[in-house]
Amino acid sequence: MISGAQYRHVYAMAVWAAEIRTGRVFGAEPAYLSPIPPETDVSAYLIGLDMLGVGMTPQGTNVAGVMEALDDEGLPLYDDVTIQIARRSAKTTSVQAVLLGRSAKRRGYRTIQTAQDGTRASGVIKQMIRDMELVDPREPKVREWQTFASTGREYIEWNQGSHWHVVPPDPGSYRSKAADLLWFDETGELDPAKTADLEAGALPVMDTREDGQVVKSGTPGKVRAGMAWNTLKAARDSPTTLGIVDYSARESEVITDEQINDPDLWFRVHPGLASGLTKLKTIQKRHDTMDLAKFIREYLCVWPADLTKSALDMERWDALTVAPVDAPADFALCFDCEINGQSASISAGWVDPVTGKHRIQLLDKRRGVQWLTEELARGSAAFPRVRIAYDPIGQNAVVAMALQRVPKFRAAALKPMNLREMSAAAALVAQGLDGETLEISEDSELRKDAEAATWRESGDNRLFGRRGGADISGMISGAGALHTAVQSRPRQRLTIPDTLTG
Repeated sequence: MISGAQYRHVYAMAVWAAEIRTGRVFGAEPAYLSPIPPETDVSAYLIGLDMLGVGMTPQGTNVAGVMEALDDEGLPLYDDVTIQIARRSAKTTSVQAVLLGRSAKRRGYRTIQTAQDGTRASGVIKQMIRDMELVDPREPKVREWQTFASTGREYIEWNQGSHWHVVPPDPGSYRSKAADLLWFDETGELDPAKTADLEAGALPVMDTREDGQVVKSGTPGKVRAGMAWNTLKAARDSPTTLGIVDYSARESEVITDEQINDPDLWFRVHPGLASGLTKLKTIQKRHDTMDLAKFIREYLCVWPADLTKSALDMERWDALTVAPVDAPADFALCFDCEINGQSASISAGWVDPVTGKHRIQLLDKRRGVQWLTEELARGSAAFPRVRIAYDPIGQNAVVAMALQRVPKFRAAALKPMNLREMSAAAALVAQGLDGETLEISEDSELRKDAEAATWRESGDNRLFGRRGGADISGMISGAGALHTAVQSRPRQRLTIPDTLTG
């Protein structure tokens, strides 16, 4: 049996082992990590690793540290623990190791585990049992633990009375049971509509356990709702009272292709890559073949945008708002019609020739769309070199066709934007706010549009959406004008050095 060890020492050894495996300085950094007292004993984790026949990892040691941290009375410092770590990062193995060690060390320790459904939860414990049997191939009657089956599901019992049971995610599955620990695995895959009832049915099993603990682990779900999102948000807000181990990218880091396809980001966010459990070429393959939204969720742990909230940071928007000015010679225009044609907007975008900062300025916003043709034709006549961008759908396409019938209008001035360009335009605004490289000409209508803009996904593209059906034509035209103004600057696709593809 492995003796007790302090958290700091074990973590340092895990980092050292990761560096040996990868030949690279360990780079994964948790975005959120609850404080772990340095004297925290993670020997249960080491015992469990020994039973599974696997090595320690820095992320696993963090999981163990948060789960095993104790208060002054010797009770769990965090009785509710949320773990969000990317696929292929030993997330499940780390929790298993802690619980196996507890089951081996403590008399009568009881664990109840569930996942997105009973079948997959059962599959996880079956694989764990196979790994344990490979490490200890002795006859069951000789070992300290044995496996059994009940109603088609395996469970493990230890000779000193510890018990590990798997149930489906059904409130009725927990009736008449008692447990020291409840483990909800793959919480992002649970139906958000059912998780409140599941928790209400499950949590009473610990009512008589003074040192009871709940562990929720997984990757992001498809919507910001349910147990996974609610517990993650609460733990992020209160990491000193609710336990959290969260390796994730910021939302502002996964807007463009260049950002998402960045090995430095992957090494920082994906601890499986940083600790040598998976290879860079594997993550690159997943990026190239998976749906991009799914890749962002599962490998960078970023939740889909909240469609009830603004896509843009309005505090930064206000901080970067300046007085309107005359546009320099090299500016671009973009027009956009509200989806039902009830109103429309024209905006200008340019790069400041002195500061290099990007600027968007709403020029006009009115009811209806009939006025657009005359105004755009007049603008084109006054500035013959101006480019006029638009999203070629719905009323926008009708306006573009009307413009081309105007005498002496240069059809070459029109620039239809494809889906990828519209996505890049939205990203340009978001990144400009994040990096404070954007200036916005003060306009109450434009601010209203920005506040009503949410994110929406269309295939692999992320676009501005309309919250509650609001008119955001000013925001869309502003982004389109800015993108058109800077589009002559080539966008380089990142190439990965051969030395990193291992």
